[in-house]
Amino acid sequence: MDIVLIIALLALFLLPSFFMMRKQRKQQEELRSFQQALNPGDRVITAGGIHLVLTDIGETTVTGEIAAGVEVTMEKIAILRPADQVSPAQNAPIHPEHANDDAAESTGSDQNQDDAADAQGGGGFPQHPENDDRNN
Repeated sequence: MDIVLIIALLALFLLPSFFMMRKQRKQQEELRSFQQALNPGDRVITAGGIHLVLTDIGETTVTGEIAAGVEVTMEKIAILRPADQVSPAQNAPIHPEHANDDAAESTGSDQNQDDAADAQGGGGFPQHPENDDRNN
């Protein structure tokens, strides 16, 4: 009776681990086959979240274009998945703090707040003696 209990407990703990390892191994194999099947012109996403279009595929490295005329070379293992029909936003602002510039121009409220902060000496910098022009 004790042997049956021991076998049941081992099965209870070992079977889930076995199935998880099997699933991970399958995912790794799928990723490896995807990376081996890469072709120039493929749109992919890297481990760092960078979207690029592949221009050259080497044995262990790939070269891809991030933007017009901007190419990077990285390890092939950094490519995680295809970028399914993801295209870069047209005329997207480069800096997030300028994302509302068009809206601010139409309402003027954001610009008025910035002007008020500048007039008070804030200008986006904390009030500190090193930032005070009167100390110079």
